[in-house]
Amino acid sequence: MLPLLALALLAGSPLSEGARSAGDYYAARSGSAWNYLAGKDKVSVKVSAIENWQARVQVSWGKRSTGGNWRVKEGAWLERLSGVGEVVLLPASIHVGSQWSGPSSLERNGKDPSVFEVVATDATVEVPAGTFEKCLAVLETSPSGGVLTHFWAPGVGKVAVKSNDEFVLKLVSFASGRRANGD
Repeated sequence: MLPLLALALLAGSPLSEGARSAGDYYAARSGSAWNYLAGKDKVSVKVSAIENWQARVQVSWGKRSTGGNWRVKEGAWLERLSGVGEVVLLPASIHVGSQWSGPSSLERNGKDPSVFEVVATDATVEVPAGTFEKCLAVLETSPSGGVLTHFWAPGVGKVAVKSNDEFVLKLVSFASGRRANGD
């Protein structure tokens, strides 16, 4: 009886069929690089090294630049950029309806608090870097108004951000970097 109860509980858990984890989208390897277009601005994200299971990242957006770290803790993808505390980029368990809150994304200038909600796990997104399927679509809303949709591709990371039907950020190229530490 107990094994059946355990199976029944697992079947209803967030990691049941269709659920994913942040690790499915985390592509941080030393040398990984993402290049985006954001309107007229060029945006780049580069992983310079992996140390103590943390990825050192450098983000350049137009003339602005900042550094920080990415890491996975208890299944969640966390980010800490200069001058900002550690925030959840993606939670440990991801399924349609998953919600979390935190500072707004860089695409929204990171000032207001935002609420994030997974609205799809099977989105298809076409950007200059290619067509990405089975993407995670995450809606970001802010009390000050406006809605953004972030698209994350398995094994690649963020591939696009849309405001209404227009791209705010779109991936132009991605290099996966070197494999290390058995990844």
